[in-house]
Amino acid sequence: MNARDYIRSWRQIMGARRSVFMMPAEPSARFRGKLVADRSSPNPRNNQISAVPAFAFDTQSYTRFGTFDGLRLPWPIDPSALFGRSAPLIMEIGFGGGTFLRDLAARHPEANVIGVEHSHHCLSDVERALAKHPLPNLRLIHSDALVTLGYVCGEAWIDALHINFPDPFPKNSHVDRRLLSPFSLALIASRLRPGAALHIATDVAAYARSIAEDLAATPGLRSRHPTPWLTAVPGRTVTRYERKAQDRGITCHYFEWERTTGTPPPVAIPDQPADFAEEVMPNIVLHSPLTLDAIAAAFQPSQHLHEGIHVHLLEMYQNHTHHGLLIDTFVDEPLIEQRPGIAIAEHEHEPHRYIVRLAPLGHPRPTRGVHVAVSLIADWVSTLHPDTEIVYRHVQS
Repeated sequence: MNARDYIRSWRQIMGARRSVFMMPAEPSARFRGKLVADRSSPNPRNNQISAVPAFAFDTQSYTRFGTFDGLRLPWPIDPSALFGRSAPLIMEIGFGGGTFLRDLAARHPEANVIGVEHSHHCLSDVERALAKHPLPNLRLIHSDALVTLGYVCGEAWIDALHINFPDPFPKNSHVDRRLLSPFSLALIASRLRPGAALHIATDVAAYARSIAEDLAATPGLRSRHPTPWLTAVPGRTVTRYERKAQDRGITCHYFEWERTTGTPPPVAIPDQPADFAEEVMPNIVLHSPLTLDAIAAAFQPSQHLHEGIHVHLLEMYQNHTHHGLLIDTFVDEPLIEQRPGIAIAEHEHEPHRYIVRLAPLGHPRPTRGVHVAVSLIADWVSTLHPDTEIVYRHVQS
């Protein structure tokens, strides 16, 4: 999101015609140290993929070239609405350069194919390729893998799932960041249809052993071969990363497993509202003798933990012209990470009456963690002066 987009969104927050405020020209937006740009603004280049049909979803779910934002889609989505037809569903999570994904869609025109990716660079590369060579049966979703598996996908939803060379996070302190774990594999098992295929590839021997142990311990999954993995798959589309590993003489490990006909145990995940449009937008109204300058002067970056939800209040920005504050916030809740802005705006006609609410910057989803963040900020403001009073609270408990 560029500075102009921030100005436009800030005007929406304040209801102002003009806005001059203290904010970096290119505000940072980072998740775990990786730059995250805004991909939620509709782009006129969407029409270059003429095969994308009309959808039952709000067009705000688009980013560019028909890519969908996983945080703005209905949870779970209806595949027939996403594609305009009913067909077997194939998914690749973490498609990287997109060679494997595009070949998958080209080889299976009878199937609906979804590619899920969190990297903006990779998404942009595939978007450009699809602009030149459209594939009517392919959809891209910008999303984290666990958000996709936990909320975007429904139970017994996928006919074939591919995960190629996920990050092995070799450091012992980073092992918990790996995509493939007992929890995620149990979630995958619940999202596969009976008989559906699960394909995993890695070039890291230690990771392969870990995956094999976790797969064997996951109810509802079994290998299609006598061994847990193969070291070669004839006819497989070779990815760029895979080719580099082979050129260095590194052995690749290919898992070909499937969902059994039995029903795997349910996986407990936190409930979240299913429809973005119908979700409760958090807002809290306060009356306080404090000025915005006083509130801003009292702000210090802080971290909070509430029932498994981590909220980091990172930085505050002040709008001197139209009487408002914006707090850059990082919310880390089970399966979901977001970087929303929380606004503190003064009522235009009632001095010292403030509303704390979610800002529209980047179109964050008002999840339970975001509600917690709004509550934390309002409660913090209420502690700054004994005469500060919360007069209205509209947040999820």
